[in-house]
Amino acid sequence: MYKKKIYTLIYYCSIAFLIVYLTTSEKMSFHHINFNYNLAISIFFLTAGFFTYPLVLDLVLRYQGITSNYLSCFTALGKTVFSKYIPGKAAMVYAIAYNLNKNENSTGIARLSYNVLVFQVLIIISGLLTGLFSVIRMGNIPVAWKVGSAVMIIISLYISTSEIFFSKISIYLSKRLGKDIKLTHFKKKNVLLIILLSAIFWILWGTGMYFLVLSSEYNVAGSHSLIFLFPFSVCVGIVAIIAPGGIGIREGVLAMIIVSLGNPVKTAAEISVLSRLWFVTGEIVLFLISHIVSYKTNRITLRNG
Repeated sequence: MYKKKIYTLIYYCSIAFLIVYLTTSEKMSFHHINFNYNLAISIFFLTAGFFTYPLVLDLVLRYQGITSNYLSCFTALGKTVFSKYIPGKAAMVYAIAYNLNKNENSTGIARLSYNVLVFQVLIIISGLLTGLFSVIRMGNIPVAWKVGSAVMIIISLYISTSEIFFSKISIYLSKRLGKDIKLTHFKKKNVLLIILLSAIFWILWGTGMYFLVLSSEYNVAGSHSLIFLFPFSVCVGIVAIIAPGGIGIREGVLAMIIVSLGNPVKTAAEISVLSRLWFVTGEIVLFLISHIVSYKTNRITLRNG
């Protein structure tokens, strides 16, 4: 029962945080957007990215020996999409694991929470890799960012394929939970497949961002580079644990990237804020669809049960 109370608290707090953010953001406006075919294409790619996203979580869970399917991953990610707006990442990880959990026991949620965290790490690696080459080529980006991103990617890839690391984590969880927990390390080919599959939704979102810029009244130099650089800015925002949903961090990184492409600071700032509103719109659509799917699925289950 207490697990349900924790999830309910996270659920309503996440929506409250989002509402506060939207109502207190003075610059959140579509008035710089032209409602044309470019905007329609950008929304198509944005939506396609959100529908591809759950495939990666499903794959991670399957590689860890956990029974999973696309629909359960879609509803778990969709119903909890706003939990990232609660400061810290623990609420988001717990909320997703709670929705994935089929059995009401702490071991299930604990193990799923761990795998959701692994899922987050792997998609961050993929997003950083997607934009890293473009970032390295940019002279105005701090060297520390370039080196730091490369080092984090290398370390994360090593850990995710380390049999020793997964063995020690399994022992630790078994002692804490009083049950035998065995976590399987990822084979190198499995990690490669996860990263490549993740790159698909990152590029879909990046392409959507490119068409969003085309639909705006701004003439942005190097806008095609945003296909790969937008994912990089999103991942930096995810890594920033203290910022709910990466708010401020993601926009700052994206603005700096746009300026580095040779655009005015004002244009960069306004596009970065616009990108947040555009992405939140996609999250709202995902949130609503996942609740509809969950409702219909439950109705069918009750009818057949």
